[in-house]
Amino acid sequence: MGMLEGTGMEKRRYIRVPSHFPVKYYSAEDPSAGRTPYESMSDNISVGGVMFFAEKRFELNELLRIEFKIEEASRSIQMSVLGRVVWVDEIENGILYNTGVEFQNLTRQQKEDLGRFVEETLKEKRELESKKKKYS
Repeated sequence: MGMLEGTGMEKRRYIRVPSHFPVKYYSAEDPSAGRTPYESMSDNISVGGVMFFAEKRFELNELLRIEFKIEEASRSIQMSVLGRVVWVDEIENGILYNTGVEFQNLTRQQKEDLGRFVEETLKEKRELESKKKKYS
């Protein structure tokens, strides 16, 4: 990810949308970690990855097992995927970290499901903004 010159915008491979759903995660490199996964909430998601709040600082490039279920209105997506830590930002001293993870093994169906979720979320956001403008 780099900045687009003069725009203040990051260039990304995939569009991400805000998301707030439970996430379970643990190091895929530690065989015993899966017995007691950490639990947290997501902040945003795209077809390429997810950002969530982590209680543990993971190393860059560390592989994580990430499990989540998105349930909103008529949508339900449940996944268990591998992800590679691509960035970590400490938000509370030694307690909480924003963690960006790039998905590693999505199936075609998982990509389609996430793509639909992102598209529908963006459509809902545009409709809401349009209504706000209409009544402003």
